[in-house]
Amino acid sequence: MTQLPIDGMPLPERATDPDEQTAWWNTAYAAVVERAQRGGTFTIYDVAHDAHVGEPHHPNMWGVLAGALRRDGIILEAGAVAGRRPSVAKSLVHLWTGTGRAAA
Repeated sequence: MTQLPIDGMPLPERATDPDEQTAWWNTAYAAVVERAQRGGTFTIYDVAHDAHVGEPHHPNMWGVLAGALRRDGIILEAGAVAGRRPSVAKSLVHLWTGTGRAAA
């Protein structure tokens, strides 16, 4: 982990190399597809956490990922819940459910 120069707190590992970014995307996408196929509701963070998906090169990629999965017909919005990700401070986050459609 990278260390913050001011107080020594660790930063999350982030993919910065284009190959690492592609690997992150493929891993994260596949993890959500697999979770969506099991049924029930979930948050993207819960899937990523449970599947040990690392952090993307930019935090906005989580939203891009969810949008792509929704556009591809893999997930649908199912409500909102208080987020468990430490950085969202229990803000509301999307709750998702699978559509039963496998990724092409």
